[in-house]
This record gives sequence, structure tokens and C-alpha cells, in this order.
Amino acid sequence: FLEQEALLQRAIPATLLSDQGRCWWHARERVQGPAASEWVYDGFEVSMSLVSTVLKDLGPFDCLLGFSQGATLAALVLQMLQDS
Repeated sequence: FLEQEALLQRAIPATLLSDQGRCWWHARERVQGPAASEWVYDGFEVSMSLVSTVLKDLGPFDCLLGFSQGATLAALVLQMLQDS
């Protein structure tokens, strides 16, 4: 388990381990004019790729558990893997 934890720690971008706490991605609003904006999710693709790779390479697993943002990521990754 500790080897896998070390692998994950090296794979997570330093920007996601900032003084804001740990997270799978950062959401920020990018304003594109007086009435238009969009949300950008920094680190989302990296996190999705990391978790799906771990599931494929180190599995099989009986479950995937996450809390808060991690629960959202777990649901999205499992849906993506089911669709592929």
C-alpha cells in the first residue's frame, strides 16, 4: 500500500497540493467579456487519467470510494470506464 501511495504522490501535480489543501482539481472562472464567462478545471484531465490508470493497472478492485470532490471524481471515472 505504501508503494502505491508514493506512486500517487509523485503523479499528482504540485499545483494540486498547494496551500489551499489537497484537491483533485481547481475550478476557476475565466471571464470573457462583460456578460460571458466559462469555468476552467485545472488538473481535471490529469486526475481522471491518474485514477483510471491506477484502476486498470493495479486492479481489480471491489469498490472505489471518495469523499466530496473525490466522490465526484470516482463516479466520473467509473462512468468513463464503463462506457469504454
